[in-house]
Amino acid sequence: MKALVRGTALLVCVLLSVGLSTAVAQTSDPAAPSKSAFAKDRLFLRTFEFDGEIVDGQWWEGDLVYTNFDNYDAFTLELLVALQPFRKLEVGGRVGFGSTDTDGDLPDGSGATDLDLWAKYRVGASSPNTDISIGGEVTVPTGDDRAGLGTDAFALTLFGALRQELQNSVFTAYAGIQFNDDGRIFDDIQLKGKTAGVMGGGVILPLSNTISFVGQANLTTERYEEGDSEFNIEGGINWHVSKRGVFRTSLLIGVTDGGPDSALQAGYAHTF
Repeated sequence: MKALVRGTALLVCVLLSVGLSTAVAQTSDPAAPSKSAFAKDRLFLRTFEFDGEIVDGQWWEGDLVYTNFDNYDAFTLELLVALQPFRKLEVGGRVGFGSTDTDGDLPDGSGATDLDLWAKYRVGASSPNTDISIGGEVTVPTGDDRAGLGTDAFALTLFGALRQELQNSVFTAYAGIQFNDDGRIFDDIQLKGKTAGVMGGGVILPLSNTISFVGQANLTTERYEEGDSEFNIEGGINWHVSKRGVFRTSLLIGVTDGGPDSALQAGYAHTF
């Protein structure tokens, strides 16, 4: 199964590379879709904050998420909120509630997920089409670790992000460092925290005046002793169903053993 997942992820990676190369090579085309429909689109749920862009006012998003790990599955309902309380500053949070279905002797159950809180400041731009931001994120261990919905550990991530608008597309990239406390999962599996690196990038390509494709790759090095890094590929669609409403759906495929094998999300975001 893992070999199939890795092979599929490699194929998706190749497709994303081709898409990115096409985006960089794009030239002006009067018939191309207007950027107004997708210029403010963001990365998906787990990497939303790692974007050089900040929200114009408010962003409220609700998502249903199915996540498949080696030994258990999780279904969660998650809420993401991002605000711009002051000029160039974004603050936000993400939390959810869900249940797990485990294999073997692992306990399953239901409860809250961990709470992620972040603040990000847009420091400036090297050109009118380039945004650069720096920020920090704290993970608060509100999740039920007995059910596999949390790790009973605080984490702090410091990051920088870049967003570049191209002729008919948007490119994003981020890098940072993450400090992880010791924790546990499923009651008796102890986790010894490590300092990890985080990095990734993505591309937003218009498919029409209301629909855009978002592809991204994300890497987090080992967060715990005797653990593995988490590298995944994610692709999905943003469909602007109204001036302020966006339907968002994506598929994530895990390449390494430090994260989920796959994840599917579908949700709706409303901006103010």
